[in-house]
Amino acid sequence: MRTILTWIEKIVRLNILLWLLLLSGCFYIGKDTSDDLVKRSPDTWSSRDCLTIVMAATQNNFTDQSSPNIKVVATVYSPSVIMANYRRAHIFGRHHKTSQLSLPGLPPGESLESIADSEYISSLDVLMQEEAGLYFDWQTERYVDARGNYVKSFTQIDSLTFFIAIENKGWPCADPVLMPEVKSDGNRLVYLPMKPLLNPADYPCYLPDISNLENQIYLVNDQNKFIRPLMVWGKQQNQLMTTENLIAKFRICKDDYHFLEHSDNMRLVITGFDSKIMLGFPVSVMH
Repeated sequence: MRTILTWIEKIVRLNILLWLLLLSGCFYIGKDTSDDLVKRSPDTWSSRDCLTIVMAATQNNFTDQSSPNIKVVATVYSPSVIMANYRRAHIFGRHHKTSQLSLPGLPPGESLESIADSEYISSLDVLMQEEAGLYFDWQTERYVDARGNYVKSFTQIDSLTFFIAIENKGWPCADPVLMPEVKSDGNRLVYLPMKPLLNPADYPCYLPDISNLENQIYLVNDQNKFIRPLMVWGKQQNQLMTTENLIAKFRICKDDYHFLEHSDNMRLVITGFDSKIMLGFPVSVMH
């Protein structure tokens, strides 16, 4: 459980950064696309390369006018995104550790840099196995499935995880008010209380109930078939007053059936708000 919580904490921090970059429009993707980068060794990825990979697997509904209140950012945690997330954490952790003075008590031949490397590899191996049913062969730099075969197709991936951040732009809200009336009683000014311009009961704040949110998330393929999450973590409240950061894990393969085998696209659908939210992803994002 601690492994899951640590992972959630890390990706929430990363996706808050992505959310800010998307809102500000200040993120610039360089000449290397995500497709270019995943063909290279992860050891060559810079922090910007990692963000490029994650951004390519991220969708939002910021421009959807049919959903003015609820804004969503979702990221597919494909093997390459998991790798990019940990690679970026490794870059910063490695620089932090190697920038400090040598400490007494290290084993002979052991350096802070090698410790950072071993922690990075072991934690990534555990997460890759838990979330994608894969592990990374560090010798050949190829993914290997649970049966010991090198991954050649996304149909070898058994499960798919999404990070979902949901924000209510309609909360908190303030009703329009009239300026206070000022009167004089001859000796001093008297300020009368402000009055609402509209009846608050006629224009209530939008505060949706999310107590059943786990059952309002599903994944749809090109055949319009859908599956619900195997599990959802992270919900904090039963009403959407603050940003909710969720982890939704889908089981996409069972026996010989793969949910996305004959699909080029998939849609993450969230219901229960003022309008249905649909975010489309190409299946090719499952590098």
